Amino acid sequence: MADTGALVIADISGYTKFVGGVELEHGAAIVSDLLGVVVDQLDAIAPLAKLEGDAAFCVSPAVPTADAMMSALYGCYDAFRRRLRDADHLTTCTCDACSQMASLDLKIVVHAGEYLTHRVAGSVEVAGPAVIVVHRLLKNAVSKRGYALVTDDAAMAIHLPLDEWGYAAHREQVDDVGPVDVHVLDLAELWAAEQTRTSVIVSEDDGKVVTYELPGPVSVVWDWMSDPAKRRQWNGADSIDAETSGSPSGVGTVNHCVHGKMQINEEIVDWKPFNYVTFRNHAPFGTFLFMVAFEPTDGGTRVQFRVKPEGGRLKFAVAYRVGMKPNLDKGMARLAELLVTAEERPAADPAATSPTP
Repeated sequence: MADTGALVIADISGYTKFVGGVELEHGAAIVSDLLGVVVDQLDAIAPLAKLEGDAAFCVSPAVPTADAMMSALYGCYDAFRRRLRDADHLTTCTCDACSQMASLDLKIVVHAGEYLTHRVAGSVEVAGPAVIVVHRLLKNAVSKRGYALVTDDAAMAIHLPLDEWGYAAHREQVDDVGPVDVHVLDLAELWAAEQTRTSVIVSEDDGKVVTYELPGPVSVVWDWMSDPAKRRQWNGADSIDAETSGSPSGVGTVNHCVHGKMQINEEIVDWKPFNYVTFRNHAPFGTFLFMVAFEPTDGGTRVQFRVKPEGGRLKFAVAYRVGMKPNLDKGMARLAELLVTAEERPAADPAATSPTP
């Protein structure tokens, strides 16, 4: 029985040349580390199906929302580039592999369609025409280095507002398939632009700090905390409406959160998917910066809320103690329950519903 869903391949560009001219042991370790980062970031929209040398093939029967897809694409590329940059800065090794790691980049291909899963020699394989298409699109005529290539089928399934969100239309000629309409997002350009923007950080010394340990990887926890429909399941809001001005969630987005008779307007002033987000919140008891930082742990994700009032400190202190902190405690406890339930939800055995060769 076939499933219909999202097929995503993240491929490290420059891999062949890189491993061909460097020490094999260090080169393999660098690529393995980078692929681990990529898989972690994509987990919220499509769990890993198979590692394929320099690429990670991820599959999900559920098609993500447009916002979740954009967060995953940018968050994945951002994490990849930051890991590459940090490794390059911190290493003292002078071998060819460590010296040339900055030449690597990342491309992500996204498709949607039918696929079959079946067992071959004890492992689960994913097959079908859509699987062929997404793999063949790795070899394309796009001249950019770091980018996402989204097929027309995926864009329609996800309801991506392509023009408004910066995708460029393109057509690829795929062997044995024919012309395939795709849309290209320049992730390297977005990342470079983001590096020039001033970060808005609330330090742990600036105000109130509270930390929670949650189950599940960072990308999944981020999705539960940023998707308005999922937020309402744990934070007690009567409604959450987002003003995005035609852009994906990010700097400039304003969320209107209604809790009974009280409305809080959250303006996003800094947005680093899967790393942190900073809001300027306007509430009846005052205006305050509200930063949520995410950190992976062995057992899941550490989420830290840092809150800094901008005036009216006494009134804010009372509101924090009486309302905000108890509500955060209650909301995080509820979110932990939801994450455990989602993780424990039984998944169908691919071999039980698909033909075995």
